[in-house]
Amino acid sequence: MVFTAGYSAEMLASAKESAELYRADFVTVQGIEELFRYLNQDKDRKQSPIEHLALFSHGVPQRIAFGNELADESSMDLNVLNYRKLSPAAFADDARLDSHACRTGMGNQPDLPIEEAVQFYPQTRESLAQLLANHLRVKVRAYIRRSDYRNTWGSFEERRLADLCGLSDNQAPSIAWCRSWRELDKERRKNSSENKYTYQTSGAMNPVISGTTPYGAPRGQLEFIPQ
Repeated sequence: MVFTAGYSAEMLASAKESAELYRADFVTVQGIEELFRYLNQDKDRKQSPIEHLALFSHGVPQRIAFGNELADESSMDLNVLNYRKLSPAAFADDARLDSHACRTGMGNQPDLPIEEAVQFYPQTRESLAQLLANHLRVKVRAYIRRSDYRNTWGSFEERRLADLCGLSDNQAPSIAWCRSWRELDKERRKNSSENKYTYQTSGAMNPVISGTTPYGAPRGQLEFIPQ
């Protein structure tokens, strides 16, 4: 599922191509109410309950901001005021929800500018992650710190390893690895040059990781259990 706001027709076509590569349906939505309707009612959830819901988005404490910095961003927020519109009946008993947005596991808004960088009391029990876990009765995995996407198309180590491709040194990577890396790099560069956006049809090479801020908050993607 993709929120269409802010994306060109060409970008959406690329996303659809990715879905087809993995034999997945491609569903577009314009606002959070449309997302709620699809998740709750689009299929017979007694026959096809949601087993795993993964959310990739911008985020701030208390809300997952699918329309971050867009004109109508509030209409695309999943937040502490509307999360109850998700139906627990739509989810399997052993379902899980993963948020890859920043700070879904933090319950308090930063009152002072310093709290954007340092936070020793993230109030996780009041976080959107914990509220979702309690309401849906499912396990939720979320970051208390900011999430970091920098390695998804190759880590720093992999990029340095790619510099060794073609060398005869014993530390050089395999021919197959180098060929794959070059093909993906070529695809990204071509999209950037011709379409003016960088894209890789096969998607991420590495998972989202935990960021470094705010300092003092627990690191990693943590699990929130229904209470």
